[in-house]
Amino acid sequence: MGGERPCPMEIPFLYLTKKLCKEVGELYGFEAGMSLEELPPLATFSLEDEEEFIR
Repeated sequence: MGGERPCPMEIPFLYLTKKLCKEVGELYGFEAGMSLEELPPLATFSLEDEEEFIR
C-alpha cells in the first residue's frame, strides 16, 4: 500500500493516524501544524495536573 507498512492486523497506519488526529482534535481542540507555538497535548504535562497517572 503506497509506502505504508501494515500493522500486524493489516490496518494501514494512515487510518490509525487519522483516528488519533480526530480524537485529539475533539478532546483537546488541537490540530497539528496550525500553530508553531502551541505544544502537542500528548507531548506535554504539568506537575500540577490533576490526573494521578501522570505523576
